[in-house]
Amino acid sequence: MLPGSVEREVQPVLERTSGLSAGREFGLAYNPEFLREGSAVADFFGAEITVIGAGDPKSAAAVGALYEGIGGEIVVTAIRTAEALKYVNNAYHALKVSFANEVGRWVLREGVDSHEVMRLFCRDTRLNLGPAYLRPGFAFGGSCLPKDLRALNQRARHHDLDLPVLGAILPSNERHVEEAIHLIERLRRRRVGVLGLSFKAGTDDLRESPILRVVGTLVGKGYSLLLHDPNIDMERVLGSNRRFVEDEVPYLPERLRPTVREVVEASEVIVVANHSREYRDVGALLKPGQALVDLAHAVDPSSVPHGEYHGLAW
Repeated sequence: MLPGSVEREVQPVLERTSGLSAGREFGLAYNPEFLREGSAVADFFGAEITVIGAGDPKSAAAVGALYEGIGGEIVVTAIRTAEALKYVNNAYHALKVSFANEVGRWVLREGVDSHEVMRLFCRDTRLNLGPAYLRPGFAFGGSCLPKDLRALNQRARHHDLDLPVLGAILPSNERHVEEAIHLIERLRRRRVGVLGLSFKAGTDDLRESPILRVVGTLVGKGYSLLLHDPNIDMERVLGSNRRFVEDEVPYLPERLRPTVREVVEASEVIVVANHSREYRDVGALLKPGQALVDLAHAVDPSSVPHGEYHGLAW
């Protein structure tokens, strides 16, 4: 038995993760390997974590006991989660190889040392190599990511380069926006309240905010919309942000409401589009018959005692 009694430790984990019932029935455990050819022994003994997918505590304890003292931290999860993790790991590693190779082909044409670029890129372990951005949520937006991707792809076309990975990022992002629209449409309710308009919580930057494409589509299809954002005050929206509102979303000021409660009470579907703190507890305001669409993974489903909870990709 592992220190701390695996059987007691893993039961809460197994209860709250998916795929438990089938695993419990057969008493299964699944232990995916994360080893590289050429360094398998070092990877085995020096692993950051050892993942065990189990259907019951006894199976998890039996497999976990084999790793006592080796293999890093033991992490127990559901069998299907462990299986998916293996695919996700290798898909991401393949993506990294393709990303680096496309960067290399592009910067070579620009007369730049690709290895020096990527060496410096990897120096940032907080954003570039850390967990930031690797959580399913809503589409990206703002004034930097879309603009720089377009510029990079334009330079690739200038050099007659085909970079399918980098070229697919913006279309993939747009597909995510379309999925959000389809999710709302499938609920077949016409009064929609949208909470969070800026592309990032804590800012008033509306430029290329993906939720505005959702709002614009719904307005065009005749939905009744009310909007709220704690950082958007039309009297203080100035400069390029003001011009963007006037040119792209002229209907925004008349639909903006000062409080979350006002939007929720007048809506059949409430859409949460960013991580503003004001929206964490919005589930408590819902009444039976209302639906919460969480595009940002900002609301705990268990905090929605009445009504429905719908996540975009979870």
